[in-house]
Amino acid sequence: MPETLVCVDEAYFEYCGESVTQAARARQNLVVVRTLSKAFGLAGLRVGYAVSSAAVARTLTERRAPAPIATTAALLASAALRDPTTAIAEAAAIREERARVRAALLAAGFDAPVTYTNFVVVRTAEAPTLAADLARRGLVVRAYPDALRITVRSPSDDDLLLAALGIEAPRSSRRSATVIADKLRVSLTLDGSGRASVATGDDDRDAHLEAHALEAGWDLELAADADAGAAEIDAALAQAEAQAETSLSARLAAEP
Repeated sequence: MPETLVCVDEAYFEYCGESVTQAARARQNLVVVRTLSKAFGLAGLRVGYAVSSAAVARTLTERRAPAPIATTAALLASAALRDPTTAIAEAAAIREERARVRAALLAAGFDAPVTYTNFVVVRTAEAPTLAADLARRGLVVRAYPDALRITVRSPSDDDLLLAALGIEAPRSSRRSATVIADKLRVSLTLDGSGRASVATGDDDRDAHLEAHALEAGWDLELAADADAGAAEIDAALAQAEAQAETSLSARLAAEP
């Protein structure tokens, strides 16, 4: 179809490992669109980009509305694309974890088809019931009438979900732990990529903990109620770190 412009959406290509961008640069009728909302975790920017031949790029530029995105979004997106190290590392970790979670689901008898995204799918007529039960346990998945869509998270978070489904998962090669208390939740992976999200109600504390995670190479998600004290937060984080270290020792001890 040489007279037809074909557009390929590669929103999840970082989790797939295949791309048609080289063909798009050479062919006049092919364009690839990508987003920074998935592997880069920049969904709030609402920004993406296209890969095409020079001729198609010129046409797209001519027809683009003035200032289609904010200057700040453009600057942040450009910086992320110039140094995609963290996104590449994170995508590789998710591919590994996706394979582990899917293997556990298959071993337990679930219908879990191959996916090339940052989530796994479970086909089951009991999807609405299972999703409601998981939600009561604080584990949120996306439910359809005949399937569950389960986003791949840290190994310890995924183990919580698998356990709720009655599945004992194979041990992960990563050091990870999740601590859930009355006023806070900590999800920590020690051998991560430095990606952190902390919300304690104290901006200075949040910035300090995120900087520490970046320096240490941790993946950290920490959310606390406004009335959670500093001592409680520090204790939960220390507990998560100790459990993550212990998870590695347990794995090594279990190996033949």
